[in-house]
Amino acid sequence: EIEKLLNAFWWGANSNTHKGIKWMRWEKLTIPKPEGGLGFKNLSVFNLVMLGKQAWRLLTNRNSLISKIYHAKYYPDGNFLNVPLRFNEQYKLDWNADLINSIFDTDTSNHILNIPILNPHCEDKRIWNWNPSGSYTVRSAYKGYLQHSLCLGHLCTPGPWETIWNLCIPHKIKHFIWRLMRDILPTRPNLQKKGISCPSTCFRCDIGIENTWHTFFSCPSAKLCWQGSKFHFCIMKLINSSDGVFNLISHIL
Repeated sequence: EIEKLLNAFWWGANSNTHKGIKWMRWEKLTIPKPEGGLGFKNLSVFNLVMLGKQAWRLLTNRNSLISKIYHAKYYPDGNFLNVPLRFNEQYKLDWNADLINSIFDTDTSNHILNIPILNPHCEDKRIWNWNPSGSYTVRSAYKGYLQHSLCLGHLCTPGPWETIWNLCIPHKIKHFIWRLMRDILPTRPNLQKKGISCPSTCFRCDIGIENTWHTFFSCPSAKLCWQGSKFHFCIMKLINSSDGVFNLISHIL
């Protein structure tokens, strides 16, 4: 519910009447800027990694009062992740060389047999893989969770996003370029996708479809604007050779 209110606020929609257009789902807005989003906090994920911090404390700080209470009440013989395996002294801590040699080639077998086997009498230490220091932090967990989710959900959109956000121009212009490349500007075809009844043709020339390419580059009015700039010849050359707004702006950047 909070995320819905934040999304409505960002797009200028009325959170009470639910009127207004939300041009992009909150899920995509929370994608990091280098991956094509705006980097807003995903509150569900943030809450999860905060809980993870408490779990990390229970695992690593066993002398704390809360850890002792949980250990005594819920898992006296282990921890909440697993129950430790009992070590049998009659087991020989060595590789099964015959089995390994029968499966792998000589070179691979030698590499495997040279891997030292850990001493079970030494106490293990938990290491957090997403932080170079090995300690759990909310920031590293949040970043790692998002990266994992992006890989699974295919939500990221490759593009020159870091270049855009690093430009020395006003932030509102950078945000406009981002919206232009994500095709979430209120052009007539985009308005129709949101359920608004309107014609598709351009308001100015009444000839072409008023998409982002036509509005900013191929419309006669847009071409007049480009002709008045010092980048006229360069832009017109790119317009004639590009196949879309995304590729054209990527080439310029």
